[in-house]
Amino acid sequence: MLVVKKFDFKHDIKFLYSLRKNIQVRSFFFNNRIVDYSNHLFWIRRIAIKNLIFIVYYEQKKIGYIRYNNNHNSYNISIANLPDFRKKGLMKKAILESEKMLKKKTIFAEVITYNKLSIKFFKSCGYKIFKTNNNKLTFKKSLTKN
Repeated sequence: MLVVKKFDFKHDIKFLYSLRKNIQVRSFFFNNRIVDYSNHLFWIRRIAIKNLIFIVYYEQKKIGYIRYNNNHNSYNISIANLPDFRKKGLMKKAILESEKMLKKKTIFAEVITYNKLSIKFFKSCGYKIFKTNNNKLTFKKSLTKN
């Protein structure tokens, strides 16, 4: 069973850090430098104030996160999940579920051009290529509210 819950600082901070320092996960970040825990705490305290972070659970195990960075009229999405839970459709389901909780209708995703799995992933979630730049693609998804 898949569950998407809002980030809880006390219960989720160490899991989030474990993902951020995982070398397999980090290799697809624009900045792949591993941060120490004190820098992680500073970062999360700063971004958790105005952004939405969801923790993804599968069979009661934390497997990933979805972060929506809050812009004026849109969000920028960032995701990460444990390598053992990739290519199973879980994060796609989690994103589609988390989108129901958003107030803004437009989401952007930036992907490194060599990250073919993420490109395929975001396309499967309904994102369209919006812009290309040297080493990154920017995807856009417009949500329709019924």
